[in-house]
Amino acid sequence: MLVKNCASFYAPWASVFTPVAGSAWNHEFNGGNSLTKTNKGKTRDDNGSTLYVYKILREQIVKHKVAPGSKFNQEELAKELGVSRTPVVKALHKLETEGLVDNIPRRGFYVHQLTMKELLELFTLREALELMVINSVIDKLTPHQIQRLEEIMAPFRGQWTPALIEEYWLADQVFHNTLLEMSDNKLVQKLNETFQVLNRTYMGGIIRKPSESLNEHKMLIKALKERDAETARKIAAGHAAQSRISLQNAVDKLNKLGVDPSKLPVRIFSEEGLTE
Repeated sequence: MLVKNCASFYAPWASVFTPVAGSAWNHEFNGGNSLTKTNKGKTRDDNGSTLYVYKILREQIVKHKVAPGSKFNQEELAKELGVSRTPVVKALHKLETEGLVDNIPRRGFYVHQLTMKELLELFTLREALELMVINSVIDKLTPHQIQRLEEIMAPFRGQWTPALIEEYWLADQVFHNTLLEMSDNKLVQKLNETFQVLNRTYMGGIIRKPSESLNEHKMLIKALKERDAETARKIAAGHAAQSRISLQNAVDKLNKLGVDPSKLPVRIFSEEGLTE
């Protein structure tokens, strides 16, 4: 096993958020099932090995296949991937600079566990970034690109089962990352890549009712198709703002309960969105 599950939860406040059924949130990182080993006899230089390890670990974290708070076993990780310990450490340090991994002195590297305060800050940043994305794509999207956005949301028609909700959660990530990739704003892309703004905001799970955000996605696609810049900006700004407002309300409630939101780990929200 490549990481040791050390996720901790604040039991007195566990009822504030409930897990999404089947979520990867509670899964341990099983190296034997999750990682692709190097081909026998194939060698890499140190930089190549570091990039190789970095890409694999980053994907596992971003796709929520490893639980927040989990500890990386560097020796077993190096053995599993067929590399020395040096590129593993370098890869973990790189992930640390992106806010995905914590390096705790004399304890080791752990998957970063977002707090409510951090998630709120990320959504505030995401709100600004997504508006910049809309400004950069509104006059440039091709019919093929708009069709791609429609296809991502096409499977969802308002009937929500736990399995479909999780599929929507993943599709939502694909939608916003795809829109970002269509942008020619390199600064926005670099900021998102460096701080993993979009991917990290999804570590909170479903924050709003899927029916609400699905309708907003469809309205945004319609505005983009019609080249209606003003409407597209309003929808995009409102879409991100509503999630931020929901989080702010949750943080306010925690403050009233005497709970420090900067110390409370984020929990996966319920399929109905943020619980009241």
